[in-house]
Amino acid sequence: MHFNAAIDACGKSGRWEEALSLLREMASMPSVSPDAFSFSSAISAQAKAPNGWRRALALLRAMRMQGLEPSRYCYNAAITVCGSGGEWRRALKLLSDMEDRPNPPPDVYSFNTAIAACGRAGQWRTALELLERATSLGVCDVVTFSSAMGALRNSGRWEQALEVLGRMEAAGVRPNRVAYASAISACATGGQWVLAIKLLDDMREAGVSPDVRHCAAAIAACDRGGAWEMALKLLLRMDGRGVPPNTVAYNSAISACARAAQWRTALALLERMAPAPSSSLGERGGGQGATANTVSYNSAISACGRAGAWEVS
Repeated sequence: MHFNAAIDACGKSGRWEEALSLLREMASMPSVSPDAFSFSSAISAQAKAPNGWRRALALLRAMRMQGLEPSRYCYNAAITVCGSGGEWRRALKLLSDMEDRPNPPPDVYSFNTAIAACGRAGQWRTALELLERATSLGVCDVVTFSSAMGALRNSGRWEQALEVLGRMEAAGVRPNRVAYASAISACATGGQWVLAIKLLDDMREAGVSPDVRHCAAAIAACDRGGAWEMALKLLLRMDGRGVPPNTVAYNSAISACARAAQWRTALALLERMAPAPSSSLGERGGGQGATANTVSYNSAISACGRAGAWEVS
């Protein structure tokens, strides 16, 4: 039992080589034999290893050679490793293998990780096909739909992302903050600021309070849709709703002002942000609070440039 705990601990801390070494040591001992948990932990550890998907698949084969049938956890771990390594086709093959075997059948995690793998690879059609299979089998949850919307967002398919959101209720799945964040982000990629703002209102009507991610995504939609005044209104309303704007929200609002050559407003927004330490100019925002970064300054400079206010910039 202590071997399993050690392998699991090594995997969670990124020490994938030690995890494999412990598994080999375990297999060499006459009194102890690796079980499905041993292998699933070792497979999971490969997610942080270079070309870890190769070793993950090799471990599945090794299980069968030792007379062990891979458990659902083993398959799910291997799907996750393949997905994180960009091997979405191999992730789908593992999912298909699970469906072809009476035991273990895929569960909601199996489909969620496979859909996420397709999303990262830009395979939105396949992600939608997997969503259909998951819903028909009744193995779907809010992450399933959110992952599918994420795949559509990554491919600029905002209309289909909204269709997926609309299908959640029919499937008996109530949208949560994660689902709304995926949908609003999808609208942002297409500059659909009116729809993004409507989704914020829909959230509130459904009793789901928007947080900084949703508001920042809606401001980004305004930026890409050329609605700088609405971007500014959303930003200024955030504090009043108890949602302090973060760096991402400010940067999108400044960018919206830059597109419209509203340099005075852009500079005023920049002044509201905390000054950036010289060591963090290259860092991205995203945490609570708003600290100016390189994007902030570049957008403000762009606003001045577009307005011909070069001396100010």
